[in-house]
Amino acid sequence: MDWVLAVFIYRTLSIASMSDIYPRLDKSKIGIISTN
Repeated sequence: MDWVLAVFIYRTLSIASMSDIYPRLDKSKIGIISTN
């Protein structure tokens, strides 16, 4: 397998998962603060 391609796919997936997870964390923090 081409290592450059593997690294590119890994970075793309990690960036996509980060951008998907962080907004959820921010929303949960806002929800916790608003309920308290």
